[in-house]
Amino acid sequence: MNLYTVSIAHHNVAIENREKFKLSTLENERMVLHVKEILNLEECIILSTCNRTEVYYLNNKPLTLEILKLLCTIKCITYSEQYLPLVKSYEGDEAIQHIFNVGMGLDSLILGDLQIYGQLKDAYQKAADLGMCGAYLHRIMHVIFHTHKRVSNETLFLKGATSNAYNAVKILLGELSKTIGSKVLIVGLGEMGQSICKYLSEFDLQNIWVTNRSMSKARMISKNYGFNAIDFGLHKQKLHKFDFIISCIDGESTQYKITHFNHVPPKCIIDLGAPRSVCSQVERLGAKLYNIDDIGLLSKEAISQKKKEINTVQQIIHEEVEQFKLWQQSQVFSPTIHQLKQQLETIRLSSLATFKKDLNQDEITAAEKVSMHLLNKIIQVPVVKLKQACLRGESEELSQALQELFTLEQPQAISSQLNN
Repeated sequence: MNLYTVSIAHHNVAIENREKFKLSTLENERMVLHVKEILNLEECIILSTCNRTEVYYLNNKPLTLEILKLLCTIKCITYSEQYLPLVKSYEGDEAIQHIFNVGMGLDSLILGDLQIYGQLKDAYQKAADLGMCGAYLHRIMHVIFHTHKRVSNETLFLKGATSNAYNAVKILLGELSKTIGSKVLIVGLGEMGQSICKYLSEFDLQNIWVTNRSMSKARMISKNYGFNAIDFGLHKQKLHKFDFIISCIDGESTQYKITHFNHVPPKCIIDLGAPRSVCSQVERLGAKLYNIDDIGLLSKEAISQKKKEINTVQQIIHEEVEQFKLWQQSQVFSPTIHQLKQQLETIRLSSLATFKKDLNQDEITAAEKVSMHLLNKIIQVPVVKLKQACLRGESEELSQALQELFTLEQPQAISSQLNN
């Protein structure tokens, strides 16, 4: 079984195509269940953000085409071969390296993106809750968590904000400096919207408004940060009253068109939705319109600092990946060690049974203790040898030799011999 990845990401896919495959929380769950029921996969994590939709799965062969067709089904898109060039596949060691790079922010549109690690953790938790994470994915994800901790503690790579939320605020502050008394509306208070509110709260700003489908959340956040709240059901009718708008909602649920602005353009609109929530024609009104890809071009200074740390980050990842591969290789001989231990335990119990009738209880207890100690000492030798064989890439050969030597495929063999 190998790790495989199906990826539709920012490297070679523009936002207008990426957003077609962006999965909502419900669609993500449906996709996980589809790969389980239709493709018979037992371990699978699906990550979907504004910059990538990726499927990490364990299997004995690649299923790129099948997964792409399932994505089309979930998104109600008619499958076409035109989508194949959008997909990049990774296999084995390349797939392992890729998921580590994603988790550390090395593969992000914004280098060192602070949000992607949390998004990957959430995707893992959702898959685990749905019973789609076994020993392999549990192990690799916890190694990624440890790697992230090392990168955070041992480098400056994760220092300095370069997230989409931070960059959106950076654009907004630059625009606000040119005007006085401007009104700002933040639409959508998910993870992105809340991050924006948190950043803005650090500045002494007036006339900040928030809205959200859940108005209880909007009222809570407006109270916490001293902002104003506007009813979500009414906000479209009042868009023309705002100078700056930051949209953090997806375009599938809400679309802002020219008519929603009453033909009175705001100075600037920052669209962080995936799919995009603001019609590009709004620019004809004279408004500045930024989308996710525009945001990704910012933070040159912070990114320059992060680039200096890339080699160190890659070295940490290399060390952790090698440890993970050793664990992966050790799984080849784990069943053999388990069988060997069972075989030795059979011999131990059989031998004790032969002498128990001639021993008192204290002697039996002592014999039990000594024989168990000897068994544990004996088993250490093949375990050490197999670990050394792993380093040489020879664990399978040694594992097979042990099976033949101790007739492990025939667990009754020694037992019957002893009884005779």
